[in-house]
Amino acid sequence: MVPQCRPEIVNVASGKCLAIGSGNPDNGIPVVQWEELDSDSQRWVVDPSTGLIQNVRTGKYMAVGGSSTENGAPVIQWEATGSDGQRWY
Repeated sequence: MVPQCRPEIVNVASGKCLAIGSGNPDNGIPVVQWEELDSDSQRWVVDPSTGLIQNVRTGKYMAVGGSSTENGAPVIQWEATGSDGQRWY
């Protein structure tokens, strides 16, 4: 299946977009919610066949920090690792 490029992922309650803080390309940068800025740091490519969600600006993938299974674990961006901590459904 072809990945779907979504202009943004928006929270229903806040109306804010998921974004990479400051568009920073480093591993470990948090995924945050932010008002819409028409920025590639708020755009995502969703691949339903793999469960990977890639940020358009940085090319990094949404991941649970350290592939943690704990409540409250941070969601960050990281280069592709193939771990289940980067797969979403």
